[in-house]
Amino acid sequence: MFPILALVFKEIVSEVELDFILPSFITMNTVMVPIIFMSSIVSEEKEKKTLRMLIMSNVKAWEYLIGVGFCVFLLALISNCFFYLLFRLMQRK
Repeated sequence: MFPILALVFKEIVSEVELDFILPSFITMNTVMVPIIFMSSIVSEEKEKKTLRMLIMSNVKAWEYLIGVGFCVFLLALISNCFFYLLFRLMQRK
């Protein structure tokens, strides 16, 4: 969501304003989005009672959290690559 918003803002605001907006988008994308993803995945597992099945099947809590966290980390890394590409496009102008 934040990389798309950054692209939209790149077109409608000046470069000076974008210099203030873009770092906040990157920070929100790097910090807030993974936390929200992790909490929503765990709460959905708990709501559907699949977390109980995982516990009963000898999946340890740290194994589950590392597995989910790794997937969320990869998604965050991919979305942050869009910001890198956006920076590259801005420097060409």
